[in-house]
Amino acid sequence: DPAVAEAGREHLTTAIDSFSELYGMLLLAYGRRMRPPYTVRDLATALAALSEGFALQAVTGEPHRRVERDDVPEGVGTDWSLFGCAAEAVVERFTELGP
Repeated sequence: DPAVAEAGREHLTTAIDSFSELYGMLLLAYGRRMRPPYTVRDLATALAALSEGFALQAVTGEPHRRVERDDVPEGVGTDWSLFGCAAEAVVERFTELGP
């Protein structure tokens, strides 16, 4: 249905715009910048897609896998969700430490 497609497109555009602004502020706060050729909008789009995938899995009632990590800095919890591990990987790939 074209009306449903348009409503979905508008919702996605609004969400990506909002998240792009938020992630831009977070990058500044944490001393990171986008790694070329990626943009903040690319980061927001990738994280939104990742979130949607995990949301679909949650609908099935299947629990998300958890991972015990030993590669995190001291003071950071070692029990991570698979979503947290995947989101970290996206952020690490799309961003780098700023000047």
